Amino acid sequence: MRKILFIVPMPFHNKSNNAGAKVINYYIKQFSSISDTSVLLTSNDDNSDVEKMIMEGDGINFITNFKRKNIFNRFIDGIIKYRILYPILMKFIPSYYRTNGTTKERLVKLLNNIEQPELYDIVIVEFPPLVLQSKVIKDFFPNAKLIASIHDVSFQSLSRSISSRKIWISDEKYVRQFKKFEISQLNNFDLIVSLSDKDSKLIETEISESTPIITISPYYDTYTYRIDKPDGIFFFGAMNRKENSESVKWFLKNVWQGIGKLLPDLKFYIIGGGVSAEFRNFCEQYTGVNILGFIDDPTFYFNKCYAMVIPLMYGAGIKIKTIESFVSGIPLICNAIAIEGIPAQREKDYMHCETPEEWTEAILQLVGDENLRKTLSKNGEAFALNYFNLEKSFSLYTNCILS
Repeated sequence: MRKILFIVPMPFHNKSNNAGAKVINYYIKQFSSISDTSVLLTSNDDNSDVEKMIMEGDGINFITNFKRKNIFNRFIDGIIKYRILYPILMKFIPSYYRTNGTTKERLVKLLNNIEQPELYDIVIVEFPPLVLQSKVIKDFFPNAKLIASIHDVSFQSLSRSISSRKIWISDEKYVRQFKKFEISQLNNFDLIVSLSDKDSKLIETEISESTPIITISPYYDTYTYRIDKPDGIFFFGAMNRKENSESVKWFLKNVWQGIGKLLPDLKFYIIGGGVSAEFRNFCEQYTGVNILGFIDDPTFYFNKCYAMVIPLMYGAGIKIKTIESFVSGIPLICNAIAIEGIPAQREKDYMHCETPEEWTEAILQLVGDENLRKTLSKNGEAFALNYFNLEKSFSLYTNCILS
């Protein structure tokens, strides 16, 4: 039986509310049924999520760090390093974007606790911050096959958000240097696993020709959607992620403000944890906005809405919430970034918008046309269930890795 080690940056379990954690939760548990599976968790948090992960992980060997730091070390790491030193270094050292000293310190410390690393056949590294530490991992497991599960392409995400970052060299030079660094790290792997054909194509011309790339389906939840007296539209996503909170702010300022005058009774539901006080204060200036925070099962609120809206301003990688709207049959209104990597047809499977005027027109159309909502619901669900087949995806993954 193959001996596989997953290196992950966050705890995962069946009730994880992070889209990336849902993906690794599904695939790791699938692999644990056919291989000798270990998980090295670089998160330093001793919390309920870690406990749930271990409780659910029958047959999985977990390598974690529960040791709590003393007050002095927490101050040095949490304040001096993480909040002061590393943000400063990130301003002029591109390799510190998405990977800093804290990540490397935790990783090295945990790797040194592994007995007989030469016994592992395969090491699967999840998420860019750890993928970008490939040199450290490769040196520690010289005999294992290394697999990068990238989730998104960091240089694309950086290029879209660079204007909002205060850096000390030119934007163009910073992105160029980071891209070179990311590609050099990817070339240390024996296989790259992507969650969308778009990401695969984005890097296939950059990396070594000898490094294969496969595309697998991300895991997604399916919600029962049966419209029952709808009274609003909604956004669904973790609000402690800047790309979500800033995008919702744009939507409120540029779209919702005008919609309120045309449809004064329409509500806007914001579903997702990590809501900051600053974000709440911003939303208070707009009427009809309902901030619900994290909800274990959002089905009730989905069924109160005409559509899901995803007005993302930046970000990279395939968007799980977009897939979830399709497979659940929820009518979707979104822009190019939200649908990236998902070959659905605009105006057939979903409504595509970019400008505030297009958003306003689409919302007015959907609210006023029940037949349009039913058509989008039916077409979107059929497309997604055919294109994102988890069973076929895992079969592809296992054939590539275990052969």
